[in-house]
Amino acid sequence: MTASISIIIPVYNRAGIVHETIASVIAQTSDSWECIIVDDGSTDDTAAVVSAFAKANNKIHLYTRTDNYKPGGNGARQMGLEMAQGTHVLFLDSDDVLASHCIDTRINHVTPDMDMVVFHTGTFSKKLGDEKMLWNKLNEHDTLHENVLRFLNQDMPWHTTGVLWKKTFLLKIGGWNQNLKAWQDWELHVRALTQEPLLKLVPTMPDSFYRRDVAHSIASQKKTESYLQSVQMAIQTAELHVLSKYHDPKIISSMRYLIYRCLIAIPLKQGYYKQSRDIYVNSSGFMSVNKLLFYGSYLRERFMSITLVKRLLKNGINCTYYKKLFPASTFLKTKW
Repeated sequence: MTASISIIIPVYNRAGIVHETIASVIAQTSDSWECIIVDDGSTDDTAAVVSAFAKANNKIHLYTRTDNYKPGGNGARQMGLEMAQGTHVLFLDSDDVLASHCIDTRINHVTPDMDMVVFHTGTFSKKLGDEKMLWNKLNEHDTLHENVLRFLNQDMPWHTTGVLWKKTFLLKIGGWNQNLKAWQDWELHVRALTQEPLLKLVPTMPDSFYRRDVAHSIASQKKTESYLQSVQMAIQTAELHVLSKYHDPKIISSMRYLIYRCLIAIPLKQGYYKQSRDIYVNSSGFMSVNKLLFYGSYLRERFMSITLVKRLLKNGINCTYYKKLFPASTFLKTKW
């Protein structure tokens, strides 16, 4: 099999920055690619900027998301996936960039049997080279089970652009969850790992780069109520797949503490008292956490928010609960 890669870029109101992303695609040392850019209804000059590139290079294709797909980045990604002509797909956000050797590197490592081949992603703030940080460090010999645990502990081992997908595998597992506005990549990767893909981790130098300094990104909206609701939906969806596949107490415990962390502890810290309390009441619940456990954690966190308790904890109380609630992570801490 000769691999060809469809690079899929969802875009919305990125007229001032998307040219850097597209330029990094054009600069590839391999020509075994096509670039599908799906505009999610931009109201600025994004379409004009992308059209200029498409007219100058017939490997670049611009489409507008149709009503067959839900508004948002996931609908645009799913449309691009279903239009892709390549044997493999790579998802690139409209503010991130590829190293010039990216497609060459990935084609050299892909084999016909592999469903997911994963590579290191670096980071930058305003321009390439202003940081020397990895998104995270890949552990080449980790099992599917171990990578699931990393995601549940929010030690996310790879970035969205770090994955080269076999297109047929990604379509088979349903592609992107178009109902999610946040945590969509986390949910997709967890769901994919539970489907027993043939996975290969390639810990080379980074061949893609994630831009950390972006206004109006999903990551900048972490304090909104809609963000919290999407996190809840992503966790519940992933939980169904994870606990249907694994009955390991360590997996169940990690899932439980993920719920405590992201739907109780962090929202309470941000002042979302009612929303955190109501999450379980107004949902169909979780498989790993019953109402008693959920409310127990909620009450614990409300108590721990008292200034005196915070001071005692800061002064060195050894609390196993908090070690599990906030496990150690190398995510966005590893240098290269």
